[in-house]
Amino acid sequence: MHILQGTQPEIVLTDFPYKKITKATLLKDGSPVKFSFKKKVLTLPAIAPTAEDPDQVIVLEVK
Repeated sequence: MHILQGTQPEIVLTDFPYKKITKATLLKDGSPVKFSFKKKVLTLPAIAPTAEDPDQVIVLEVK
């Protein structure tokens, strides 16, 4: 998932097509990203892009 604008405090994806998310990390350094996944709704923090890193990428490991 690419985050290009962090204007909202969180990102909410409804009807997420997977049954389980085992891990969420930042691609650039592997640091963990907190998330909530309940009843097919995924909620992630909106990580604000910076001048040095304008494209934040979150890796989701799913089942």
